[in-house]
Amino acid sequence: MELGRIAPDRVIGAHVTQAWCEPPEDAPGLVERLSPRDRAAMEARSGYLENEASYGMVQGQQPQTPAHALCDSPVGLLGWNAQAMHEHGLDTEATLTHASVHRLTGTAGSALRIYAEEMRHPAADRSDFPLAAAQFPGGLPTVRAFAEHDHDLRSWTEFDRGGHYAAYEVPDLLAGDVRRFFAALRDGGRAPAPRGPPRRWRRRAAWGRMNG
Repeated sequence: MELGRIAPDRVIGAHVTQAWCEPPEDAPGLVERLSPRDRAAMEARSGYLENEASYGMVQGQQPQTPAHALCDSPVGLLGWNAQAMHEHGLDTEATLTHASVHRLTGTAGSALRIYAEEMRHPAADRSDFPLAAAQFPGGLPTVRAFAEHDHDLRSWTEFDRGGHYAAYEVPDLLAGDVRRFFAALRDGGRAPAPRGPPRRWRRRAAWGRMNG
């Protein structure tokens, strides 16, 4: 999405699995008109920010502080990665692979800095290029009404499996949705819905996400 904001004339479209948008200030009544699905998504996001997002705040405000510890301790590095990866969708093998790559290349500290850069240089709230959003039950949900308000949302797909790490967990579903979206843009239309039953969302109490 950032490339589209920087050079919209050079970007055909963007496909994302998460498009967090704040309640729009220029449409105050939109929150009251949210669908039950969107209201649950907004509550899940609030729950995540209140109870699960402390790592992002630390990495965003003081990335160098945990960097020293993570580069020094393999156990600490694994624990730090596991709370965000293993508990939220990645299996043991993938979690160990991520931690090993950071350990063996000495990049555990520099990998944190994307959070600091995002906090210091926040992205623009809105965009004008075509956007597709793929939603997975184990991921962090997007409020569709907010996304439609802030972006040119051309494709919205809800799947019945997969999570925050959809590219690893369900690559077939994600790749198929990407292909549909860009094929539709090439042909000048909107992406068709994938085959299968519609997705029903409900609150996941474990950490404020969606689950099916």
